[in-house]
Amino acid sequence: MKLHLASLALALAVAASPAFAKEYTAAPPQKDAPPLVQRFPAIDKAKYAAPAWSGKVARDIADKKHNFRTRARDALKYARENPAEGVNFAGKYIIFSYGCGTSCIAFNVIDAASGKIFDGLGISGYPVEEGWVDLNLKYEKSSTLLYVQGGIEQGTGSFVFEFKDGKFHLLQHSPVVGVEE
Repeated sequence: MKLHLASLALALAVAASPAFAKEYTAAPPQKDAPPLVQRFPAIDKAKYAAPAWSGKVARDIADKKHNFRTRARDALKYARENPAEGVNFAGKYIIFSYGCGTSCIAFNVIDAASGKIFDGLGISGYPVEEGWVDLNLKYEKSSTLLYVQGGIEQGTGSFVFEFKDGKFHLLQHSPVVGVEE
């Protein structure tokens, strides 16, 4: 838990730094920015399709000492009770999130078949001269792509990641962000 909190605190400190935000987000935030997924037209979404999975959802998480095991168990239970909605990412995975008490969230990914938990990201909103860049997260059951807007460890802006081999791999970054009015 200390590692997650330390990473999140670092991401928040970096994201809140006006100098860093201005340096990393070369384009000014836009009140009418295109939707998050549309900011990455060069991504061939078909290349990142996830095969459908119809197996049995694990009864419990594999890591009994995980810091957010109650949330993880609740996510598995929801997936067992709601098969059409519970498994919500990359074919056979479940994304579950939790807040930090301010304008940020963190999330993890569970393999629905095994109950194994993988690390996700911590995401925060951040202030800019034009307003506030709100965090945003988009993903689908049929794709290994994860779209993020906000401040993360890699910087600020809009990002697209591929979930592969239990890790998120950065594919593209865009300085274009939407601003909350």
